[in-house]
Amino acid sequence: MQIIITLTKEDVELLSKETKGKGGWQSYLETLKTRLKGRKITLEMEDVIKIIRYSKGQGGYQTRLGTLLTQIKELENAILNENKKRI
Repeated sequence: MQIIITLTKEDVELLSKETKGKGGWQSYLETLKTRLKGRKITLEMEDVIKIIRYSKGQGGYQTRLGTLLTQIKELENAILNENKKRI
């Protein structure tokens, strides 16, 4: 399943900034950059899960993800709320 999210111009600039370091987050950020086409980013479900996991911690990545993180959290909440209705 793929999810396409439209980012703001500012979010594209943040996401496109040079990455410093070689850690897990930095490597993943480079992967996300390859999925960016104009202002749209195409994510796999695995990406959404990984971004949600990363968002639980603290660090500069929350700022780098900007609106993308906000939209993914909204998607997460919508899925959880829909599940509650079915239970």
